[in-house]
Amino acid sequence: MSLTYALELLASVDYVVDNEKTNELSDLVKSMQSWNKRKGELFDKDHIELAHKHLNKYKNAVFQSV
Repeated sequence: MSLTYALELLASVDYVVDNEKTNELSDLVKSMQSWNKRKGELFDKDHIELAHKHLNKYKNAVFQSV
């Protein structure tokens, strides 16, 4: 996995979660894969799930320390 792929994946997952107000993995995967043809082909479910878990883990850590 390249750095640019990982960065785009994390940013895209964060965008969908914030703008579609969903934290459900199934909804997130559908939104990511239907965003556009390129993202639908580029990001697979396992990578979306991993990015989602990563963002939730660190989001919770950041807000607990404030």
